[in-house]
Amino acid sequence: MNEQYLWPLAGVFLGWLLTVVSAAYRHRGNKEQLIGSLITKLIRVEHQIQLVVSACEGMKDFSDSWEAYESSRQDILQRYFMSPQSVSADLKSAIDKVAPFYPVLAIELEELYELLIKNKQNTLRESSKNQEAYIRMLSIYEVTLDVSQEKLQKYIRKLSLKHNILTYLQVRRIYRRKERSRATTSKSAEKLMSEIGKELKGSHNK
Repeated sequence: MNEQYLWPLAGVFLGWLLTVVSAAYRHRGNKEQLIGSLITKLIRVEHQIQLVVSACEGMKDFSDSWEAYESSRQDILQRYFMSPQSVSADLKSAIDKVAPFYPVLAIELEELYELLIKNKQNTLRESSKNQEAYIRMLSIYEVTLDVSQEKLQKYIRKLSLKHNILTYLQVRRIYRRKERSRATTSKSAEKLMSEIGKELKGSHNK
């Protein structure tokens, strides 16, 4: 082939190749950004669960009855779990945004999201009037909350690996650090219980 035709063809091919590479790079960058945002939302909710579990467990020692405990538990859930409302909305939005890239994973995350909403809305006020029934229902709820936290941690690790290896290593380090800092979480829970206890006491005195 004559050289005068070869160079223009090479230029066209090179231009097409650069366009493809650039588009692929933008696509990957956008996907990583969306996954990173979703990881952040999941970590925030997982942290809230840990705080709520610790606070609710500690409130058992401060409550005069199971009915009083259930009232305090509901207060903790409404204030500190999937709260404020933007936490729930942001998580749902983040799941929807990764769906085009990982449809099956998004379905699994949707199911987890629905479980989290049910955990927040769960009320045992009627059961609290019967000690035996309440303890049984509360135990089931606590197991469900533990399962939700385990699933959150599972998906956080899974998504961090999809994001990049550095993020995965950072997430592993975060969880190792969290295991070593249970005392800090307990102190936060104690402070939370103290604040709620004072408010409940004040409301009873009115």
